[in-house]
Amino acid sequence: MSLKKGSPKKPDWLPDWKDVTKYPDPKEKKLSGRVWAWEFLRRNPQYQELWEQFAALPSGPIYEGHSARVYMDVGERFEREFGVSHPAPPPMTIAHPDFKWRPEFITQKPRHWIMTVDCDNDFEPPEIHLEHPAEVVVKFDLRLQIKSQLIHVSKVLNTEAKHLTKAGLLNGEPRAQSGKYPKIFACSGCEIERRYKQGHSR
Repeated sequence: MSLKKGSPKKPDWLPDWKDVTKYPDPKEKKLSGRVWAWEFLRRNPQYQELWEQFAALPSGPIYEGHSARVYMDVGERFEREFGVSHPAPPPMTIAHPDFKWRPEFITQKPRHWIMTVDCDNDFEPPEIHLEHPAEVVVKFDLRLQIKSQLIHVSKVLNTEAKHLTKAGLLNGEPRAQSGKYPKIFACSGCEIERRYKQGHSR
């Protein structure tokens, strides 16, 4: 396969796609979907380009000045365009020690924020912007029974998923107008908390 004129130069590390030894053994039962996802993703030219932008960002404190905004913008692009919350350099193979913790795909586990015991009084929870009716924010209270909270949340989420499926938002159909479904979409987190308290008080 030859590169077209004007196309980016092929990275030196990029494996030969015709060489089967450059891929994980498909007969290996212990291989996870994450392994295959990474093998495809790191070969993606768009991902490679975004990583180069990320790697070129200035070093130093990232929570000060303009650099913080740039880091956040690039991080959001990794999540939005590739579903990755902790990106990894494309040359990194699955044999690398860092592969244990990165890349981390956002489908692997939900994001969470915890107010630690030793945090100062200036702690402010992050602003969470829901971009789609399928996104839900749930608050758990560790002073209460975890299992009971999980059961109630699971029921509420399954119910909402059915509503969203009927509305055409979870099955690939064109996005419906959220204004037509105010009772379904409005304040999902509040509804979950309300239903939980009702069930817990019984």
